[in-house]
Amino acid sequence: MPSIKNRWVKPGGSFNWTEGVKVYNKTGSELGKYAAVQVAGIRGGIAEVQPANASTAAGVRGRILFMRHATPAGEYGVATPWILIEGQNTGGTALAAPWYIDATGNGTLVSVAPGNARVVGKTIVVNASNGAIELADTMALP
Repeated sequence: MPSIKNRWVKPGGSFNWTEGVKVYNKTGSELGKYAAVQVAGIRGGIAEVQPANASTAAGVRGRILFMRHATPAGEYGVATPWILIEGQNTGGTALAAPWYIDATGNGTLVSVAPGNARVVGKTIVVNASNGAIELADTMALP
């Protein structure tokens, strides 16, 4: 019986993307890099996504995913249930400050709550030009 040797077991080469999911942009516009999206349908076994809308706390239903890269309308892309992003302006926030989905309906993220919005991220490095944010759908959970 063959055995698995350590040299054959390799970690994911891109740690932030190891849980990526192929998705289809069903909107009429581009989904930006790191945009918060939600599943809105299915297309041949692939999730169709649209920007998460946080105009009210009830506006976002189900699991939130975050786009790995900008994805044009009508194209396939990759989304993840969590992601670490750097190079962000987090200077106006404190360490562990919450991030929310913007109420504009385009899936962008903001550090000021738009009403009863859902928390989807936390500041992990405070810096005006090279800050970092951890995004995950589970941020709102206790």
